Amino acid sequence: INALLADPKPVVALSRWIDHQPSLAAALNWVDPANGYTLLHYAVAAQQGAVIRNLLARGIDRTRTDHNNQTAAQLAQQRRDSSSSQVASTIAAMFQ
Repeated sequence: INALLADPKPVVALSRWIDHQPSLAAALNWVDPANGYTLLHYAVAAQQGAVIRNLLARGIDRTRTDHNNQTAAQLAQQRRDSSSSQVASTIAAMFQ
């Protein structure tokens, strides 16, 4: 997932991955067993706003939590609170 998000066109790369999964629901409900991150968590961590918008438009479940019982929105808020980055603020605002 990190490699897809590091692609020069991350929305296209992740969309291709999603579209090649057995079902849209299976792709959107994918969870990393190591940390409980969803695609949305990874997009927040990578600060990929366009990917976040795309996942939200596809109907990804924004209520799923990771192994720390944190949603992607909470992760975004935490990153905004610990950073003065405009990107972090913009991403956190996407969940409101």
